Amino acid sequence: MMEEIRTYLGVAMASEGNSQEYPVGERHAFNLFMSQEAGAEPNWELAESTILNECWCEIELRKTGVLSQKKATSSEEPFPAMYKHALENGSALLFYREPEP
Repeated sequence: MMEEIRTYLGVAMASEGNSQEYPVGERHAFNLFMSQEAGAEPNWELAESTILNECWCEIELRKTGVLSQKKATSSEEPFPAMYKHALENGSALLFYREPEP
């Protein structure tokens, strides 16, 4: 089975126990990389549950697209590492430091 990485962009609210240790209630933008079968439709439910499992709530998934390996590996860090991690482990999640208004 050929796999590809789909990226999901959005915003979520920090809940108690989030691994980034952001204050509860603070909203942050995120970038989720998820491995999927090549050509598959976006799996919005799996994307949302992946973020919920990291202690985030009120998730707004705003955008998705397939990320080419060439673009991912030629990008700045941490994106090449996220791409590799998602291929090996199913997903990789990055929350941005600056809170959203």
